Amino acid sequence: MPTSSRVQRSLVLWGAIAGLLALSVYFAAVFLPLPDVVARNLAIAMGPLLSMSFVGVYAAVSTHGDGAPLRFGAALGVAAGVVVNAMIVVQTANNALRDRALAATGTDAELQASELVWRAVNRVQFSLDVSWDVFIATAGILIGIAMLRHTKFGHLFGWPGILLALLLLGFNLYTFPEGPADVGLIDVGPFYALWFVAVFVRMLTILPPREGPGWRLRNRRSKRDRRSGGDRRSTGDRREQKVPIVFPDRRKSGDRRTRSGERRSEGDRRSSEG
Repeated sequence: MPTSSRVQRSLVLWGAIAGLLALSVYFAAVFLPLPDVVARNLAIAMGPLLSMSFVGVYAAVSTHGDGAPLRFGAALGVAAGVVVNAMIVVQTANNALRDRALAATGTDAELQASELVWRAVNRVQFSLDVSWDVFIATAGILIGIAMLRHTKFGHLFGWPGILLALLLLGFNLYTFPEGPADVGLIDVGPFYALWFVAVFVRMLTILPPREGPGWRLRNRRSKRDRRSGGDRRSTGDRREQKVPIVFPDRRKSGDRRTRSGERRSEGDRRSSEG
């Protein structure tokens, strides 16, 4: 759907900011020594922010690379934000319930039983983690393909995104139901996240032009010029539609003069004969 430059600029700006915030809050919740309530809420905010960011990615890339790969990739990216939110909510709930259960246990047998129950239930969030990787990797492959035709992203952004997404998807499907890091393979996730950071930063540097305070005045002037140009063209058309001047046919008048001359010559001959 076509949008004005003002709306497109807003989508790209908000999408880039949302994407950077999504990655920032996730890394802050994982690596910074924050209180549990703060870390939990920051991690939960990642999903909605990530879904918003893919709307901005679509607005940024659609200027030169709109098509089926970009649209399907953006839709899968929005869905990836939903899946990762579900994963994080289940993960944080399992961890909170586990801490309560461990605090209430008194014997070693109860502690071991609680650990076994937690490991069994925690497989749910591990499975959701694989679903999240499938959605986010497929979105990156399609968006990377769309970036190849974009003058501001091009092969510099397109091919790294495609290759990293393929590695992420392939490793997760190959080691399922275990994670790649659990079986000794490289975890491509952090490198893939850095690619998204580069994409979001690039979006901030290629924002569509801002409509300045004089834009409305220029717009009215351009409309007035177009109308005046149309009036001038219509006047010219009316001028062209005037009835042309019909000039007499000189050949016909010449013929009449010739015939009158012939009649005078015949009259002269008759008078001479008489």
